[in-house]
Amino acid sequence: MNIGVMAPVSIIALLIVFACLHIWQQVHIMNVSREVTDLKKENSRLEDLLKKSNADIAELSRLSRIEKLAADEMGLVRTPSENLYTIIMDNSYGEYSGFSDLVQTLQKVAEHMPVLSESKAETTDIFGSDEE
Repeated sequence: MNIGVMAPVSIIALLIVFACLHIWQQVHIMNVSREVTDLKKENSRLEDLLKKSNADIAELSRLSRIEKLAADEMGLVRTPSENLYTIIMDNSYGEYSGFSDLVQTLQKVAEHMPVLSESKAETTDIFGSDEE
């Protein structure tokens, strides 16, 4: 073959390779764009599901609902205010690790317990309201 003929053939081959690369790049970009759109839709769906789940949790966690279930299904009743006790820590048992572990455990439990005033505990209409 002649060198003069090879140069135009090489240029044409090179142009075909670049055209194929450009087409592949455009197809790849379109696929990635479609994937991003699908992921955004999925993210939106999951966010809606999270909002609905949080609303369900809030509804199921309502104090009045839990108190009604406790009373109706388990026969539980409110403890009268005269049966409520306050735990006072005595540091004289500080060397005994079992007591210290017990106190720490009770403190952690107390952090998650609802606060109940004596006047609220004495009311007879407590099961009907969530008010403080």
